[in-house]
Amino acid sequence: IINLINYKMKIIEIVYIKNDLEYIYEFVEYYLNLGVDFIHIIYFRSENDNVDIYKLLDKFKENILIEEKDDYNEHSILTYYSNYYKHEYDWIMFFNCDEYLTFTKHKNIKDYLSDPMFNNYEQIQINWKIYNDNNLLYNDNRKMIERFTSCNDNYGNIHVKPIIRGKLNKDYINITPHFFYPFITCDANGNNLNRCINDNWAETWCVNPPRHEIAYIKHFITKTIDEFIRNKMFICTDQYKRSLDFFWTVNEKTPEKINFIKEKYPQLLTVNE
Repeated sequence: IINLINYKMKIIEIVYIKNDLEYIYEFVEYYLNLGVDFIHIIYFRSENDNVDIYKLLDKFKENILIEEKDDYNEHSILTYYSNYYKHEYDWIMFFNCDEYLTFTKHKNIKDYLSDPMFNNYEQIQINWKIYNDNNLLYNDNRKMIERFTSCNDNYGNIHVKPIIRGKLNKDYINITPHFFYPFITCDANGNNLNRCINDNWAETWCVNPPRHEIAYIKHFITKTIDEFIRNKMFICTDQYKRSLDFFWTVNEKTPEKINFIKEKYPQLLTVNE
């Protein structure tokens, strides 16, 4: 973990995992090395979890908390924990375990958040940069940041995720995973977004055109076809359940992938495929 003794701030990342256990080690390692002080993992057990999360992450036990929950209400989680941690931490983040904050100029997250361009802001909305499957078929046990290097410009890059300032004397209210009220908000480059409580909610999800010059989130939204089917189609039962149509909006439809599905998941294909 990098030496951040010269930065006078504390940062917490709160991540909830459901059907994502195979990625959590890489995620925790990445964000601690990026400069995050503490990671609170909200863990919803899945039927395909075949690894003990406590043993898996034992190496990081001084910098993490694992909390198991049965109920999954995203907005309640974001609102509750932002208010719970706002007194102790200077900045609070809620990135999912397939979202990797990336910088082009700053050395680490504390260097980025110490930039004077954010002095007057309470929320920074960082754009996604959607990464496709690199035409891979399954998880070959390399890290996601090594496997997926190709960006997709046709889907989702205008969407954002927030970093919110702690130690403010106000109630923190989460409306969507992309935005908190009432916060003075800027984009990743420190430009005022003039958000207000009367904004169309759908508009607060986005910064358009996307700002990727200084910071962005690498979003590995589908991963490979095998991972997508396993985690987003078969065992996912909530609002994040996806179809193959969604996968093809992000990734190239190749004969290799169709043949893979025919061999491993033939029940998913229509007569015409």
